Amino acid sequence: MKLEIEDIKHLANLSALEFEEERLEKFKDEFNSILGFVDQISSADVDGDLEYSPVDVEELREDKVRESFAQEKILENAPKQKMGCFAVPLMME
Repeated sequence: MKLEIEDIKHLANLSALEFEEERLEKFKDEFNSILGFVDQISSADVDGDLEYSPVDVEELREDKVRESFAQEKILENAPKQKMGCFAVPLMME
């Protein structure tokens, strides 16, 4: 799929954006370049077993249940607490 200037104008309109004509041409080239990469990715052969892992599975440690800190100990240095939790300022309303 290759985008034309009309497609870029339509996308800009849907996004409530306005661009000069020379910028639209640049966007068209960039979008088509991105779509070319997407075509390459979508044509990649991904059937079969994956044999690559970024983590060497043999190096993982076994999970062990162990004692943790008490809630009171963790909250000792908290400037404010509420109902056994850290109290922080409201960020959004």
